Amino acid sequence: MNISNIDKQKYLSKIVVGTNEECWNWRGNLDIDGYGVITLSNNKSYKAHRICYILSNNKIPTHKLKHSCKNRKCCNPKHIYVNDVPTRFWSKVDIKKENDCWNYIGDKKDATCNLFVSGNGKLVSAYRMAYILVNGIIKSDITIIHSCGNILCCNPKHLFIENNENRFWFKVDKRGEDECWIWKGSSDRYGKVSFNGDIIPSHRVSYILAYGDIKDGLEVCHKCDNGLCVNPKHLFLGTHKENMEDMVRKGRSMMCSFPNNKFALKRR
Repeated sequence: MNISNIDKQKYLSKIVVGTNEECWNWRGNLDIDGYGVITLSNNKSYKAHRICYILSNNKIPTHKLKHSCKNRKCCNPKHIYVNDVPTRFWSKVDIKKENDCWNYIGDKKDATCNLFVSGNGKLVSAYRMAYILVNGIIKSDITIIHSCGNILCCNPKHLFIENNENRFWFKVDKRGEDECWIWKGSSDRYGKVSFNGDIIPSHRVSYILAYGDIKDGLEVCHKCDNGLCVNPKHLFLGTHKENMEDMVRKGRSMMCSFPNNKFALKRR
């Protein structure tokens, strides 16, 4: 098709133009499937909504076109999109501000999340498709998790591959670089977290993630004296003796009354 073959005035004369959000119905001929059709100067017939897309975008689409309104007679450019996988997917996502949740609004759902029909006809969770479109193909056994906790969210900034590190930082209230980063998960005086099969203090996990493994006999101590803080910049290593001496210097002598307390040692 040559765009110059399109008589724009003739085309527009057959459309009932409404507001930007309304359907603009075609009032010319329809084909057997209910789509508007128009014959151009080359004596060939084309679907009316296809001509609409071409005139609006000044290019010929390389994929089939779809109506977001599901009205086959509609020629409103805002209701017509290219039916490739990315365009089809994002047309079903309520995209908001950069850091907000972007909820999937497609019509295929199961009990836990919305589903999207991928290019090969398989059902894929919507948030998984969002991650793949932005980051590339991932193995089928890899789990995607939400930092926002919203199973319907498809904002790529909220989606991460499940691993120890991502699960850990989702439970941390990160503030300024030099401020305390407060652990939001399970806690008593110190945070507690499951890590590589063991329940250990959250500040110890933070140190491992930031700096690597900790030698036997060393404890993770706080410069800030805040047991729930997991900011790696506030943590340092020391022996049990050095840890107790640090407590004394800071006036926390209660713990120093029990220097051989195994429970206290384990928590560090």
